[in-house]
Amino acid sequence: FHGGAVLYLREAVLKAGNWNPALRHYEEIELYSRIMAAGWHLRALDLPMADHHTPALTWGQKLRLSLLPKRWGGGQYGFGQIIAARLKQGSLGSFIRYFPYPFVVMLALLLSIPGCLLWKPAPLFLNLAALLWITCKKKWYLYLVYLGMLIQAPEGIVSYRPFIPSYRLARPPHVEALPEGTGNIDYRKEEGNQNGFNEAGRNLGGDSRLP
Repeated sequence: FHGGAVLYLREAVLKAGNWNPALRHYEEIELYSRIMAAGWHLRALDLPMADHHTPALTWGQKLRLSLLPKRWGGGQYGFGQIIAARLKQGSLGSFIRYFPYPFVVMLALLLSIPGCLLWKPAPLFLNLAALLWITCKKKWYLYLVYLGMLIQAPEGIVSYRPFIPSYRLARPPHVEALPEGTGNIDYRKEEGNQNGFNEAGRNLGGDSRLP
């Protein structure tokens, strides 16, 4: 299991593209798959690293969060956002390679449709096979978690918006001017330059007051 308590080399995280802040859930797994795809190796140590305090939920509440869409009390739609993000990046294949579990459940469900036409018990055996495989690799109840990922994936795909960082210089309400001796900065825009500085890094004017 790859959770939120991890230690990464800074170089590995940056080379993999850093965290994706546009994801609501499962951002750890998404970053993990990119780090692995970049050629790094991760190792799990059975040592306490952090205390993770989460609300005490009943099994019914956990199932509702995992299986139901947001409008019905769920909301774990980050898996669909990952699919949308990786499709835009053209790297969905590497995500499937390093996190195949929900896709195995999806494959079993898709094969159940033609399977039931050929042999009525086929859907049962296909999904039992997926459940057995997940039980051997993880834990049996995660089958329900992965099923919930698939149920909520369409909402995540539709709601995904890429994170585009933007920066601006803002003046706090109580600040009227720069302190004396800090230099003169003109924040007016020059054609072809959005930062108020020319290519040499010099400021463009002599007004010491912030806009």
